[in-house]
Amino acid sequence: MSTESVGQTASMSPEQGQGRDPKVPARKRRRPALSCAQCRNRKVKCDRKFPSCDRCIRIGQAHACSYSDDIFSRTGRKDPRPQHAECDHTSARSNRSRSPKRQVGAPPVYKPRQGISDPATAESLTRAIPAAEGHLMEKHPDTGAAVAGETSTQVIRRSIRNERNLSCITGSTYLKGNDSQTRFFGQTHAMNMYSQFEGLRTYIKEIKSENSALNNLRTEFEVFKRSCKKGVVDSRSLDGLVPPRQTADELVAVYLDCIEPTHRVLHIPSFRREYAQYWGSPQTAAPGFVAQLLAMMAAALVLHNSSTTGSLSVGPALRETAREWVEAAESFLQRYTKRPDLRIFQICCLSIVARRVNGLSENQAWIATGSLVKRAMSAGYHREPNDHAKISPFHIEMRRRIWATIVELDLQASVDRGMPPSVREGDFNTIAPMNLNDDSFDETSSDLPTTESLEVLTNSAFQAVLTKSLLLRLRICAWANGANIKLDYEDALNMDEELSQQINSIPVWSRPAADDASSQQKSRTRVLLELTLRQYVILLHTPFASLGQQISKYTHSRRARLEAATTILCQFRDILQPSTSNMIQYIMPSVSVQAALTVCHELYMRDAGYGSSPILRAVPNFAESLISLAESALDRIETQIYMTGKKAPEFYLLTMVLSLVKARLWPASAEASRSRAAEQILKIGRRLYTWQMQAETEKTLRRNMPQRAIMPTPRYSTTQADAANILSHQGPNNGSQVIEDFGLPEGDVEADVFGVWNLEDLFGF
Repeated sequence: MSTESVGQTASMSPEQGQGRDPKVPARKRRRPALSCAQCRNRKVKCDRKFPSCDRCIRIGQAHACSYSDDIFSRTGRKDPRPQHAECDHTSARSNRSRSPKRQVGAPPVYKPRQGISDPATAESLTRAIPAAEGHLMEKHPDTGAAVAGETSTQVIRRSIRNERNLSCITGSTYLKGNDSQTRFFGQTHAMNMYSQFEGLRTYIKEIKSENSALNNLRTEFEVFKRSCKKGVVDSRSLDGLVPPRQTADELVAVYLDCIEPTHRVLHIPSFRREYAQYWGSPQTAAPGFVAQLLAMMAAALVLHNSSTTGSLSVGPALRETAREWVEAAESFLQRYTKRPDLRIFQICCLSIVARRVNGLSENQAWIATGSLVKRAMSAGYHREPNDHAKISPFHIEMRRRIWATIVELDLQASVDRGMPPSVREGDFNTIAPMNLNDDSFDETSSDLPTTESLEVLTNSAFQAVLTKSLLLRLRICAWANGANIKLDYEDALNMDEELSQQINSIPVWSRPAADDASSQQKSRTRVLLELTLRQYVILLHTPFASLGQQISKYTHSRRARLEAATTILCQFRDILQPSTSNMIQYIMPSVSVQAALTVCHELYMRDAGYGSSPILRAVPNFAESLISLAESALDRIETQIYMTGKKAPEFYLLTMVLSLVKARLWPASAEASRSRAAEQILKIGRRLYTWQMQAETEKTLRRNMPQRAIMPTPRYSTTQADAANILSHQGPNNGSQVIEDFGLPEGDVEADVFGVWNLEDLFGF
């Protein structure tokens, strides 16, 4: 065969090349890629489902799942991808889990999407194009210009993807990392609100381009991160870490006054006796008491009344002291090899609370509380002892308190991390703690007294009232952060009604005279209960409120969410005692952030609802008032940053969101708003950088000096006389007051100074 004929044969199509020379390799035409782009890049198998494959949905990348246009352009070929069941306001995956099971060997049954009669035929696709275009134009008339420059298949894909983004509420999640090193942040994680602001990424890029110092700040932090080394656990004895008696008295008084009433861990009269015995003869202290004392003081160390400027100078020393105490207490737990007793569970709870208050190891909170839940269940704390159990009445009630505290710790850690709780309804039957004062029973009691009415304020009243809503809050958290839990809107409204009933049933408690020492306790108890329950109103309605712009039946969720958010911010603002406001902010750090972002989101959605232009014009200073409430939360976060060195990511996000909303509401001052945001972030960044450098210097000094010689003298609103009074008082209430706390242990795996979301996430939005 001649060279010319060979060339001709090689160029023939497969249909024409029946008699070509078999020695000449045929020219293979590239097959169209059927897998999605994400699976092709990862080189994994794709099930080719539309609009997104199962693998992308499982890893939280459903929004990025895309297919090549080439497979649609070949109209003579069948679409190889099966169709999803129609996606409603729950996740697509939960719908698939409810699909009827088919017999083995039977062909799969696919439920077609509405408007496409048979997804496997080109004719049905052609018929669906005009219908999809008309539906898109009817819902979004302003998209005509965009549609004109796109192909019909692109229009269909974009419209379906938009529908999915609106209707699948599980899309509000954040998967950090890549390949085998990833971390997941669920829907209730406060930082995930950033996804609700569509123009935020572009807006941040504009601010960064106008302020190069923001990028320089990131470089400085990256260099500093690499130079930092994880601190070494002090090898000194636990007794050597205990501060002088005067300081210890103040710290213990602050703990009993502010933290203990919310999550009951101690039996206060028993603790007072052990505390007095310890100072009388430290060598005879019970095993574990010093570890318990250190964890208590670490939780109370940061809770004092100080100004923002003053706290900056003592923040590093306080935080490093708290870290040493917590790590020392946990080192005792690691050395303890016996079966865990009540003291061990008390130390575990106190350690979690101390880490949460001081912003230590926030990333590991959910893991730590989950481990503690399992440890308590292995000891039987999740089951109510029967009459044959060899457990005294005193320990029965203390087990109830500890179990309720552990579940609350895990629940709040789950909300903060965006994860499902470790226990759910049906996993335990332990009776709720009784509303009793601690001095009404002790280790020698042969029987427990009758519980007081919830209208009577005891030092267990907060826990007794809050436990009434425990199962409801567990259901809300499990649904919001679960992958396959379906919730009809009617069910959501029923839970909203239950939350309202719980809020309305909070006891008022008779108000004493203004100079009564317990008046502050009573007001704080009620405020804390309301803040806790209203937080779950926001969590319940946020997924539906995001759909309120397009679906009118979800308008109630927008109203309920905004009402809860504004009430929370107003309650924070109206607290007259700055020390109380600071303590609530440390104990419930995510509540005000969620509330402020919710208010900003409503103002951002100005096309309908509270952010609409008619309302802004009709109600004078309406937008200004809401912005002022959100900015008050920003001030509290700033104070918290100066005291603990944490919450900078929340400050960064809220600052940018506020600037974006202001620019949208008042375009004339947009440039000034951007400049102001950059200045605020740079100020925090520089101070935090100085703070960390100071902390490293002090850490070096502390390794070479006795603990008592360098212990900073904290400045508290509680005086030494008050401390002595609280420690010696044996009456009903025990001087206890209320502050909410939930917790977090394990080591600080996050080396970056900006906490959970690293600098790349913040500065590279």
